[in-house]
Amino acid sequence: MSHGLLAILLSLLAVTSGHAAATSDHLTVDLHCHPFMEDGMGFVFHGHFDQPLVAHDWQSLFSSEINAEALEASGNGIVVVTLYAHPVLEAPARAHIRKQIQSAENFVATHKNWIIARNPSQARAALAAGKRVMVLGLERASNVLESEADLREFVDQRGIRIVTMLHLDDDLYGGVAFMSGVKSVFTPVAWFKSLFAPEFDDHVKINSQGLTKRGVKFLHALIEHRVWVDLSHASEKSQRNAIPILLAAGQPLLYTHVPLRRYLGIERGISDIKIAEVQGSHGIIGVLPAEDMLLNTPIKPEFCPSGCKCDGSVAAFATQYAEFASLIGPASVMLGSDFNGGIAHLKPACGTKTELDQAAGLWNMGQTPALWQALENVGAPVPKRRTDMVDAFLEAWDRVVR
Repeated sequence: MSHGLLAILLSLLAVTSGHAAATSDHLTVDLHCHPFMEDGMGFVFHGHFDQPLVAHDWQSLFSSEINAEALEASGNGIVVVTLYAHPVLEAPARAHIRKQIQSAENFVATHKNWIIARNPSQARAALAAGKRVMVLGLERASNVLESEADLREFVDQRGIRIVTMLHLDDDLYGGVAFMSGVKSVFTPVAWFKSLFAPEFDDHVKINSQGLTKRGVKFLHALIEHRVWVDLSHASEKSQRNAIPILLAAGQPLLYTHVPLRRYLGIERGISDIKIAEVQGSHGIIGVLPAEDMLLNTPIKPEFCPSGCKCDGSVAAFATQYAEFASLIGPASVMLGSDFNGGIAHLKPACGTKTELDQAAGLWNMGQTPALWQALENVGAPVPKRRTDMVDAFLEAWDRVVR
């Protein structure tokens, strides 16, 4: 089916949920969230996908921010369901990843307006039929994907299609991006080494560890299995090692949940050079709506309605969104919410004329339409036809699986 015909069909369909109706022109994409984190963080996490939400405001941590109702109300046409199992709290990790996949399969079995898509063609057919799409992702490959048998099981058979190869701490595959403050303890050896032999990229201290030899071999294996590789947590050197390999394979570069390094000032943010490489590869980026990822982001007057006293929140998020959009195009900039990821989201906004102005701020996936509306209301350059994001995601995914 041609993209033009798909657009016509989508424009005639309405995808509805128990709480909200999203017209097809307003379906959006979330590149990174954890609906089934109860099987990812063990006793640390509170709540369950099949129960009422436990989180209550933007500062709620490790409390459920996604359930079936919130997912239905999200207005997302495509949701990357990111599977994660903490290597200590939920060992053995493979067993807990299997449980999360089963939870996703149980959801689509009881919610016939959703499918788990294994390729772009399945996703397009579902959307054209008025359904919505889950794509399975995995965050942290080590402890789960360590052999060809693992790839056959979790990728070929169970349907994982996006892998955030590295996450939080250096492992057998390579180095991760430094975080700030207390989060620097996630990479204790590399951080300690950096005190005596610091390395910098554009004035930002970076991890000296890139991809290991095993990491390079594993990257090639992911490509052979038609897996889309997410670079969000990779160190600068790991990215430098990986990007030429990904580009040679024809993969559009993917960063599912990142802030701008130019403001955050730490390696975890994406650099201007890497954004240019995303644009050159016709890749996509997910912007992370979290206060600690918006630190130092200036509030542009045009995103702070007259008379308001904005500090962070939607106004800062709009600044980052607009800058990404100006560099790679609005349709290629999506949400990487990291709901259930143990982060604080957006504190109460001002002047957006949405529920995000209320005291709870942004705290659950069901508020996704309100976030897009808030961005539009303050003047951020969001696509008028939100489904442009869906099209951009599918067109990029096409180049991964061809």
